[in-house]
Amino acid sequence: MVLDLATILSKSVVEHEPAYPAGGPGSIVWFAAAQADAMPRWGVNYRNRDSELRQFWPTESVFASALGSTVQKYAAFGWQLEGPPRVVNMVSNILHSSEDGKGWIAFVTKILLDLFTQDNGAFAGVSRVDNENPASPVINMYHLDSAKCFRTGNPLTPVYYWDSKGRAHALKWWQVITFEEMPSPIEEYRNMQYCVLTRMLTAAQILRDIAIYKQEKVSGRFHRSIHMVSGVHKRNVDEAIMSQRAEADGLGLTRYMQPLIVAALDPNAGITHEQIDLASLPDGFDEDLTMRWYINQLALAFGADYQDFAPLPGGNLGTSQQSEVLHLKAQGKGASLFMRSVEQIFNKHGIMPRNVTFSFGEQDVTVNIDRARAKMIRSQDRSMRIASGEITPEVARQEAVDNGDMPVSYLSMFDQVDTTGDIIVNSSI
Repeated sequence: MVLDLATILSKSVVEHEPAYPAGGPGSIVWFAAAQADAMPRWGVNYRNRDSELRQFWPTESVFASALGSTVQKYAAFGWQLEGPPRVVNMVSNILHSSEDGKGWIAFVTKILLDLFTQDNGAFAGVSRVDNENPASPVINMYHLDSAKCFRTGNPLTPVYYWDSKGRAHALKWWQVITFEEMPSPIEEYRNMQYCVLTRMLTAAQILRDIAIYKQEKVSGRFHRSIHMVSGVHKRNVDEAIMSQRAEADGLGLTRYMQPLIVAALDPNAGITHEQIDLASLPDGFDEDLTMRWYINQLALAFGADYQDFAPLPGGNLGTSQQSEVLHLKAQGKGASLFMRSVEQIFNKHGIMPRNVTFSFGEQDVTVNIDRARAKMIRSQDRSMRIASGEITPEVARQEAVDNGDMPVSYLSMFDQVDTTGDIIVNSSI
């Protein structure tokens, strides 16, 4: 059974719309410094700032492309469920029918867009068989527009959501999921975050402004330069410009125009020539260097590597060792953080049934290679220690079980039992 958003929220309408508090993240107060900036300051008025961020990012094509690439990568991550077959199949159907039947990818894509571009973070609604019972099974999940969500700071009712009719809905902790990539430690901001776009906003604004400057200077149907032949009156220049525009219209030219040439009125005057450039880039502007630093900024903000967005500078794709080091470093950054966060929420906050575990599958064959290499190194270490007499084969098997290199059930094949009593707990679940 899949319920639409209107039905799910029908019992959560509050009679009086909660007012935003004076000061803090919901404040309507503007500092003088914020008025002078193109974007509201972080923390002054998050609703206005997030609205501006939403309008800004599609205008900066490099960031928008990097955002799209990252969202597609994350949304395509495979996941797996472990548990009894009947329950696993039921949970799988729920995940695949999330976002009111549009599916997992549509659901995660919207979550990620808000997560990366909104300081308010991302929000998901949770529908249960009995929406008033936190122990009731989940039957659907759907994205909630971040611009319509308000963080209350109340752990029992953490979010107010405003629907399309302007009605406020109080969502209980089991009816909503909040996502934050880099939450603020300031208590008054109720886990509002510093999103990716905020962390690189200045760099994105500069590149966007450069792109607009270039477009205005080197595109469009206007005169790139004027060629002056001897001295002429301004009226003659204006008439020449109007005449040439009419001629361009007749030829169907929409972008390019021939250089404007203005001849002297006196045919007997001496011939002189002066060219005045009207469309050119600033002296000393190095587009390649600017773009390289900007790609570095993108990689830092997204928790990725330079090579995720562009080849290494200078046409050098990097040595195999360098690429391997970058890959290993990336495992603990953006993508890994997102996967571990979702696993924690799903497995520990009542989304998954108690007998089902949700986890993301391996996204890169090199991860399996890394783990196999680590197992081989530990195996070789145990072999050398057995050969030196430091440990016996029986002790080595106990260590192999403790390290996760051998199933504990294998010990019975050697008439052994697990004598260490140690267990390994994975931090992600």
